[in-house]
Amino acid sequence: MNKSENKNTNRGEDAVRPGVVDEVVEGVEDPGLRALLRRALDPEPARRSSSEEVVVELLKLLRGFD
Repeated sequence: MNKSENKNTNRGEDAVRPGVVDEVVEGVEDPGLRALLRRALDPEPARRSSSEEVVVELLKLLRGFD
């Protein structure tokens, strides 16, 4: 796929399409990871977790997989 075919994604339009986050995370089996992804990908910037929060939570989740 070249840049002109993928221009909507490059501008981020697909990221705010209603329901796109649910579509992306529906296949994630772990409920904690699924919740983390939903928060990180929230279309409303004020509700998104910070990158630091995401990393801390991800590390906690990964420790639980051991």
